[in-house]
Amino acid sequence: MSSVALQTVQALPQDSAIELSEVCPSEWDALLGTFEDALHEQSSAFLKARWGAERCTFFKVVEGETTLGGAGVVLLKMPVIGSGLAIMKWGPVWRKPGETADPARLAAILTALREELCDQRGLHLTVMPRAEPFLTDRTVETLVRLGFERGEKLPAPARYFVNVDQSLYDLRQSLSQKWRYNLKKAEKNPFSIHVTRAEEGLAPFMTLYKEMLSRKGFADHSAIATLPAFCKAAPATLQPMFVQVAHKGKLCAAGIIHHCGDTAAYLYGATSDDALSLRAGYALHWAVVAQLCADPKVKWYDLGGNDLDAGLHQFKSGFIGKTGALLECPEDHHFSAGIKAALIAKGIFGLRRAKQRSDRALSVIRSRIGR
Repeated sequence: MSSVALQTVQALPQDSAIELSEVCPSEWDALLGTFEDALHEQSSAFLKARWGAERCTFFKVVEGETTLGGAGVVLLKMPVIGSGLAIMKWGPVWRKPGETADPARLAAILTALREELCDQRGLHLTVMPRAEPFLTDRTVETLVRLGFERGEKLPAPARYFVNVDQSLYDLRQSLSQKWRYNLKKAEKNPFSIHVTRAEEGLAPFMTLYKEMLSRKGFADHSAIATLPAFCKAAPATLQPMFVQVAHKGKLCAAGIIHHCGDTAAYLYGATSDDALSLRAGYALHWAVVAQLCADPKVKWYDLGGNDLDAGLHQFKSGFIGKTGALLECPEDHHFSAGIKAALIAKGIFGLRRAKQRSDRALSVIRSRIGR
């Protein structure tokens, strides 16, 4: 199993000043693709599609000639009040290929962002750290040491990671007995599996996805509406991979995987009505890990969460098997330089939590009545 070298948090040498600067969206996306911890939620292509270009700002932090990292940040300003929110989801990026994952680098980047956004601009900064094998605890420790306060625990914090830093044979041996059984059943079906890019894969995926939503009556709270704009704007290094599983000429399962840095992430999936009986989902994910295990740069396949669904938990826990990792996504962490920003954030995040509870309750009701 892979591991990440870690050091204790300490001050960076003061040979040269640490500087923060804003960069344009295209420069940011080009820079993002050079980091091990890059993911599509931090890209300008995604953030602009999700929040609007006028709300997005991109920061680079350097020490002398060395780029330490940076972040894409959403700014929700309230001009009349003179404050607002700065939201950084799954950032900053700070791990470079071939270099030790030194938390002092992370601390330097977070400090520069905190000083700019909180001290200089008077905003409340919310950092939404991601779950990462071997690194989550150190990230949280760094945030707390820098004065950030923990928010509420997420309602469904579980995150599942398949270890793809091994041979496909070894991965198969690590699967749960039930997952291997279903995979064998899937392999008996005459599937046609195709891996492609957005030009060929986006339209069929969206058609299948919309059919699935209509059939199951799901309330969709995802960011999938941003997908066409993301695929159009993202550079080649950030383009997602589309995997299609067809049975007797008909598309029955499709998945979208973001493949950049040392972690690939399962973004969206769609299935037809007969996919369950065909076990098409098993065939799809096995095709994905076959690609990832052959790529020495990729160490983990992030399956996302379970949304408190027992069936999803069973599927994903069986897939990560003996060598994967089941982690908890950390709480949001908050920092306010003043009482005004803190009060605004408290009100907004209180409304957000209420909406999340309402959406979840509505989804449960719909599932029970079959709508």
